[in-house]
Amino acid sequence: MRLALAGGELILLPEHAVLEPVTRSLLVADLHLGKGLSFRARGLNVPAGSTALTLERLTRLLDHHQPAALLILGDLLHDAHARHPAVLERLSAWRHAYQGLEVSLLTGNHDRHAGALPESCGIRAAGAELNLGAWTLRHDDGEGGRGFTIAGHVHPKVRIVAGIDAMVRPCFWLRERSLVIPAFGAMTGGWRVRPVGAERVFISTGAAVLDVTAAAQATSLRRRSSRSLNRTW
Repeated sequence: MRLALAGGELILLPEHAVLEPVTRSLLVADLHLGKGLSFRARGLNVPAGSTALTLERLTRLLDHHQPAALLILGDLLHDAHARHPAVLERLSAWRHAYQGLEVSLLTGNHDRHAGALPESCGIRAAGAELNLGAWTLRHDDGEGGRGFTIAGHVHPKVRIVAGIDAMVRPCFWLRERSLVIPAFGAMTGGWRVRPVGAERVFISTGAAVLDVTAAAQATSLRRRSSRSLNRTW
C-alpha cells in the first residue's frame, strides 16, 4: 500500500516493513533477536527458533525488494542475555550474506540493555535519530525529531469486532506527525491502539496491506457504548 504524505510517499509492505522508494531504504523495527533464549534463561519454558525465523523472514524480504539500505528502528536484540554466542554467530552469518548492503541500527530501549554489537555483526550504530529525506527515523515517536517521524517501539496492534467474531492483529498506526510500524520479530507482544480523529490503522493479510480504520473505530465505539450501558445498570 502506498501512502502519500506531506513529505513524500511511503510503501507499507505486508511483511510488516516500510519501503522508502526515493532512497530504496527498507525500514523494520523491533526484531528482538534472542528473546526466547532470554526467557529460557529466566526459567520460562518458551519455544526455541524465533531468532532463526525472524532472520529467515528478513532474508526473504531483502531478496524480494533488493533495497539499497536496511534501517532497523531499534530493539535488534532483546537484552543482555540475547548476546549469547549462538545468537551473535547467527546474526553475523546472516550479515555476511549481505556484505554489499548498508545496515544501520537506531538505538532502542532494549539495545541499551543489550549493549553494543560486536564488529563482526557489521551493523552501523546510527544513534537515537536519523534523517532520511523528509522523514525522521527514531525508535519511538516521541518529541525531538523534525518533520514527520517513522518509529516502532510500541508494537501496535488493533482489535476488530464483526458480530460475535473478533481478531487482534499487528498494525501500522498513522498519526498526525508519525507512522508507527509493527514489530518485525517472530516473538513479540503488542500494545493495542485505538485510532482517534484523523488517525488511521492498516493491517496485513500476508499478501496485501488493508486500511481497517473504520472497523477499528467502530469497535472502539461499540466498546465505549457497552461500558456506558454497564455503568447505567
